[in-house]
Amino acid sequence: MRVLGLKTEELSLFLPAISKIINLKRARSIGLLALFFVLIGCSTTERPTREMIFASAAMRASQQSFAEKKAPDLYRRAENAFWRAKRFYLAKDYEQAKKSAYEARRLAEQAELSAELKASSGNDWFK
Repeated sequence: MRVLGLKTEELSLFLPAISKIINLKRARSIGLLALFFVLIGCSTTERPTREMIFASAAMRASQQSFAEKKAPDLYRRAENAFWRAKRFYLAKDYEQAKKSAYEARRLAEQAELSAELKASSGNDWFK
């Protein structure tokens, strides 16, 4: 009996080789798909929501201690860092957003402390 111009005996000789090629292609496709998902999983970083919340709270605390008037330089630097963190967060550059949020928190806390120290010392020259 002939199939595609080959005798049945000759066709049976090619079947193991063909099945190996098909299995190799299937394995390669599965491997590439797995590699794709691993790379996607590694490339995503966690959103810095905790750092953004802490920076926002520090900014509010410095506003309540009137740091805008009592420590304007530190307050402005903190405000700029906080806006930078927001922009990075919206641009999904989470690593830079985390760094800027940390900087904003640190500067806002310094501004709040400076304002509180000036208020407690009794100097009213800044009003």
